[in-house]
Amino acid sequence: MENLKKYLLPGILGVVVVILLYALYAQDTDTIFVLSYVLGIGAVIGVVAGFLVSAISNPQGTLRSLIGLGVLVVIFGISYAIAGSEVTALYQQFNIDESKSKMVGSFLNLTYALGFLTIGSILFASVLRVIK
Repeated sequence: MENLKKYLLPGILGVVVVILLYALYAQDTDTIFVLSYVLGIGAVIGVVAGFLVSAISNPQGTLRSLIGLGVLVVIFGISYAIAGSEVTALYQQFNIDESKSKMVGSFLNLTYALGFLTIGSILFASVLRVIK
């Protein structure tokens, strides 16, 4: 396991950086998209694997993770519900229809909500620290 951390992960990072730099130099957007898909899928696999290992080693902690995931799903649901689905002439130039516009709007709303929650929790923790 120590060799994995010491050699494999920096090696993967080096390969990703080299591919990204080549794609940027060659202005090859297809390679950048494929690389982003591969990294995204790898991140999802890592998160799922980490959750499963955590669930097996500490089943009581799994409940907290599921509650957090449920809160994220609820926040996304609210973000999706309030997102607009308007399509302007500019959007049509990029082949964006109503469903894509609504999805982009919902992810923007989700980003705003999570940002505000983060700032609010930092301020709340600071106030509690001052009170104590």
